[in-house]
Amino acid sequence: MRIIQTTFVALLVASAPAVARADQGILILAPSGNTAWNAEVAQLAAKANAQKPTELVLGTPTHAMIEAAVDRLAKRGATDVTAVPFFLSVASPELTTGYALPLRLASSPETDPVFGEVILSRVREISRSPSDETILLMGSDAADGTPSTVNFNAAARRLNQMREFSSILVVNDLQDAKEQQQVRYTIEKLVGSQRRILIIPVVALPKDGDTNLEQCLQGYSHDTATSDIISDARLVEWVLSRTAGPA
Repeated sequence: MRIIQTTFVALLVASAPAVARADQGILILAPSGNTAWNAEVAQLAAKANAQKPTELVLGTPTHAMIEAAVDRLAKRGATDVTAVPFFLSVASPELTTGYALPLRLASSPETDPVFGEVILSRVREISRSPSDETILLMGSDAADGTPSTVNFNAAARRLNQMREFSSILVVNDLQDAKEQQQVRYTIEKLVGSQRRILIIPVVALPKDGDTNLEQCLQGYSHDTATSDIISDARLVEWVLSRTAGPA
């Protein structure tokens, strides 16, 4: 489902006493979405903030947005900042320099084993007979319509190596009839009518649903994860661990 929002938002996470080194600041960069999605991301940032000074920037980050967040971290006693992108590509070199504090860009969780572990937890919540089930990882475009940059390949490979499920499909935002037809064709070719499909939304919340995907899955038995990815406690610990050393 497309996450719809017309503006980008920079959120200041409420300050909380840090229980770890106050000189290490964290800046979470995440795509903006609907009110529920933004609230989930803000909650993740708030949990990290309870242990280390943390700020959040929602939406496609600009130098000005990052600069404002870095300045807030400086005022809170940070002497260096680790920027952690969540399901967001931050490729521009100019976004990592020119701030009041040194800024280090960490990797995104998509490349870390923890991402596959969280996905597997969501799968097992709804799985009944793994060998007869296909996992469908569902991405989404950004709020401004920018194509999704989430890379599911590492997580899909780890799940596939388990040889527990029948197959794994990766589907991003379905914007038009052509994309829907391509997904339907893939499902018909690889899944087969007797297999059940387990839908795991990543850059969206399970309750948001996806009408285009539902059309592609007509005639197939399928269920959607009951819990979202972003609220998993392991992701909070992963964010905090990014300040410990090289990404």
